[in-house]
Amino acid sequence: MASGSGWGAGGRCQGITKTLIDTPAASFFFLAGLSLRHELRFPRWLGWSGIVFSVLFVVGAFRNITHLVQIVADINNALLPLWMMVLGAALIGYSRLAPVPKLKSRFQADSPIY
Repeated sequence: MASGSGWGAGGRCQGITKTLIDTPAASFFFLAGLSLRHELRFPRWLGWSGIVFSVLFVVGAFRNITHLVQIVADINNALLPLWMMVLGAALIGYSRLAPVPKLKSRFQADSPIY
């Protein structure tokens, strides 16, 4: 078996492994986008862009299995650092805009114990 094909070094098994590693990261971006959409302190475009980026991330994760998605993987590789910087800046910046109301603790003396 040639070293660049099949289940050998650099072959399909390695491609499947990289795909399995990329999908939890895409799940994180999807869940972050969903939660940002429902948080009033953050703009809605930030949540939607996280969801779109996660879909691109999942499609691009199959780059090692089929060459048909290579252009999506290239776009994803270009946008990944940008998305991480925008997400980090938004989490730092927008978290200071509006104070979060203090929630009453479930374990205060006047609440029943379950």
